[in-house]
Order: sequence, then structure tokens, then C-alpha cells
Amino acid sequence: MSQASGDWANTKATYNFWQSSRIEAQDIIEAHQKQTSQRASKEEIILAIQDMSNFNFTHHQSKTEEQGFGMICASLICQRA
Repeated sequence: MSQASGDWANTKATYNFWQSSRIEAQDIIEAHQKQTSQRASKEEIILAIQDMSNFNFTHHQSKTEEQGFGMICASLICQRA
């Protein structure tokens, strides 16, 4: 978070924003949807591309929790790395 924010003031402001009782996730989503709809309405052709790629590290023995991989899941089957 701090790297994305750039400095401590922006990081703190972001955390304050997330913790605010005045901010609802639905409000953010609706604003995004409205802006996207407005931008899209100005275009003749719109490509809606979705990437369904996934990576399965379940059987990679070199990927361990000690190396930061944590729990590894493939579909609904999870195991400790």
C-alpha cells in the first residue's frame, strides 16, 4: 500500500478512506460503472476482453510456505506448500 501511495500522508489518507463509515463499496462501484458507461457510449466498437488464466503451483515442490507461497489451492482442494 505504501509503495502505491508514494508517501506516508497518502498512505494514511487511503487507510482513513477505507475505514470511513461514510464510504460504501456500492457507491464506489456505481461511480465506476457510470464513468465506464459514459466513456463506452462515445465509442463505436468496444472490446470486452476477459482473461481467465490461472496458475497451479500445487505440485511445485520448490514453492514452500517459507518462501512466501502460503496455502496453495487448485479449485477447491487446498494443501500446505
